[in-house]
Amino acid sequence: MEFDHPMRYDYEVPTKYAIDYLESRSDVDATRVGMMGVSLGGYYAPRAAAFEPRLKALIANAGGYNLLDHFEQLPQLTRAALISRSGSASESEARAKLEAFNLQGVMGKVTIPLLVIMGRRDRLIPPADAEKMTAEAGGEVELWMFEDGNHVNNNIIYKHRPQQADWMRKKLGR
Repeated sequence: MEFDHPMRYDYEVPTKYAIDYLESRSDVDATRVGMMGVSLGGYYAPRAAAFEPRLKALIANAGGYNLLDHFEQLPQLTRAALISRSGSASESEARAKLEAFNLQGVMGKVTIPLLVIMGRRDRLIPPADAEKMTAEAGGEVELWMFEDGNHVNNNIIYKHRPQQADWMRKKLGR
């Protein structure tokens, strides 16, 4: 599906439909829905939480605050992926579309428990983006900044992956 439709900035829209589906199931407690986003999903998850009140806890791992701000510093392959995935025919068209991928004025609406995870050695997303997200969040927030972590902290998964699952369980209850 991700290759059939261009990426969109307003991830609260598909999130709404996903939670609607969960609410239709008798075997799911849809009052305890958390979301985790990794890389681009680390932008999408806070965006969704800002506008979807049924989310109860959120983890954003290595998400960008403003995708256009760092477009020039991205590796060529990553820029090409953003051009393609945005459904753009050119870099200038992609830039125009990426202007909307910005959490400025959005993070204050994130009032559910939020965990932001970032590595200081991330070469795609500046660690300052994680600091900006946590500074602007409108509710309970934690920042796990790993000095030795790369993008998504894939080089040190043992330091955060089981712990983030525990964090989410505690926030959602049971």
